[in-house]
Amino acid sequence: MAIKFLRDFNSFCLFREILMLELKPQGKTPKNIKKSGILYQDEHRADSYKRVKKIIDEYHKAFIEKSLRDFELSVETLEEHLFSISKSQTKTNRKRKGSKNYK
Repeated sequence: MAIKFLRDFNSFCLFREILMLELKPQGKTPKNIKKSGILYQDEHRADSYKRVKKIIDEYHKAFIEKSLRDFELSVETLEEHLFSISKSQTKTNRKRKGSKNYK
């Protein structure tokens, strides 16, 4: 356990060090980045995503509300489903453990 912790800690430290060291374009790369307009495109895409995400979230919310508006679930039906799921999980757990009592 201690060895795994040390391994994970070392990986974290290396990752943190990588994040602290900035990737800086070298040579003609900064000029090519500006010339291509890739940063502008990326900023535009990020701004557009923020606006579109709000619209999509509202659409999903309206869709879910409309879909569930007339949905009803009685306590008895809910209990039946929960019992069925519980029974199924119990059988699956027995099967995984290799129990001879599995039916």
